[in-house]
Amino acid sequence: MKHLTDIINKIRWDKRENEEDYSFGYLDNGIQNFDFKSIDFEQSTKFALAVKTEHEIKFIPFHKIKRVYRKGEIVWEC
Repeated sequence: MKHLTDIINKIRWDKRENEEDYSFGYLDNGIQNFDFKSIDFEQSTKFALAVKTEHEIKFIPFHKIKRVYRKGEIVWEC
């Protein structure tokens, strides 16, 4: 199984990938799905992924991300 950072690096560096195709499921009183406009790689830290929503930037701690979806299908799960 790939590590979460492998998936995030693929989204960031692979020109064939479109970050708009991806969403995350994160742990917050159960798994919540989180849609976003784009990933802000410059503001992301080694502890959290920065994602842009319509009105703000949110930080999702990596340890809370439990699923990655691509076009609605799970491509990574821990």
